[in-house]
Amino acid sequence: MTGKTAAARSRDNTLAVEAKRRNAEARLSALIEDLEFMVETSEIWERAADRLGLKPATLEDKLIRAGRFDLVTALQRNADDRSGVRRGRISSGARRSA
Repeated sequence: MTGKTAAARSRDNTLAVEAKRRNAEARLSALIEDLEFMVETSEIWERAADRLGLKPATLEDKLIRAGRFDLVTALQRNADDRSGVRRGRISSGARRSA
């Protein structure tokens, strides 16, 4: 029999799992870097998710799992700013004249 020993198969499997983990970390790091740029350029949830090929809910889940609540908040703030919603006050376009 010319097959690998159990120890060799186990080592190969461990190396493959480690390579997958590093690849996933690199993809997440690139995603976060892209999102940081998008936040700086006032991108909103829907467009950011679309540009990354993700659904908005999937994007939010990835950010929460990565502990990047700052990006979740920033993307939401960008969406609110574009729609004229201001937290804690009425935007100038929505004010009623007396």
